[in-house]
Amino acid sequence: MVNGTTKNFEITWDAINNAINLLSNKPYTPTGGEMAKDDVKTKNATITTSKILVDGKEANLQAYNINGSNYFQLRAVMQAFDIYVGWDGATSTATLDTNQGYVVQ
Repeated sequence: MVNGTTKNFEITWDAINNAINLLSNKPYTPTGGEMAKDDVKTKNATITTSKILVDGKEANLQAYNINGSNYFQLRAVMQAFDIYVGWDGATSTATLDTNQGYVVQ
């Protein structure tokens, strides 16, 4: 959703170091299911044991492993990249704005 903006970022997996890398100023490479509608079945999530790095530095972010894939809370990642996150409760819609910085709400 932020590809093509000044705040785009890539996410890579480093199996050798058991690390998730979030890299500024690189276009995201889709893996194929990011925007797919979920099957709404109950899933078990566990806190990942992987290191999480932002631009090569260990970050205090938490990811959750569900069926072998790691997931982040949207606000945590947007805060790491200084991207505004809004929420419209009436329509249950999150908005991102790369022209604004992250605001603690």
